[in-house]
Amino acid sequence: MYNFLRTNKGYSPLKKDYKNLEQQSSEKGKAFKDVHVHIMNLKGWLRGIHHHSSKERLQGYFDEYHFRYNR
Repeated sequence: MYNFLRTNKGYSPLKKDYKNLEQQSSEKGKAFKDVHVHIMNLKGWLRGIHHHSSKERLQGYFDEYHFRYNR
């Protein structure tokens, strides 16, 4: 699975491009519950359907998931 799905770096990698970016606590997911549920569903779908996700094909997997989610 692609590395960013296994790590919990948050927005830290974006700081080099966006100097004024500040990460705010979500109080264990309470502030953005729907976003957290969506990410958990996406990760579960990737683990269940695509046992290995290469970097080259990951965008295609995201596109397929969101197509199915938005139907």
